[in-house]
Amino acid sequence: MQAKGYEIKGETFGEDALKFISFRPLGKERFVRGSIKSLGKEYTKERIKERIELKRERKAVIPKRDYADKRLIDTSDEKFQNSPGLQRWAAVENLKIAAQAYNEAGSIKELEQKISATAATGKEAKFLYYLRKNIADKTVFL
Repeated sequence: MQAKGYEIKGETFGEDALKFISFRPLGKERFVRGSIKSLGKEYTKERIKERIELKRERKAVIPKRDYADKRLIDTSDEKFQNSPGLQRWAAVENLKIAAQAYNEAGSIKELEQKISATAATGKEAKFLYYLRKNIADKTVFL
């Protein structure tokens, strides 16, 4: 809050400390008391202290998704051509997959081999899907 230009009064804890914490915005004459009535329960002295201690404990661990088993998304399908949102989503997912592959690769040559293998696997899977679909359609006629 001080970095944002607020003056703070009563931020210390202890026996002789003020009961409430108070904030004064830059250019204002009066302080605003950090109590449940004025600013809400999140700005009481105790709640601010709890949040600071929790922040020290957890250190913002962001869970990372594993893209190693995912294949690149083929955007040549008709549904991608008709939907800009779907195109953007697929582009972002493909970038994530490529970035993880790049980070795991030791060299550019190894990365190129991995990309070609992933692309080939995707094409084979799509071919198998259409082949199974055609067989299923033909068995219905028999």
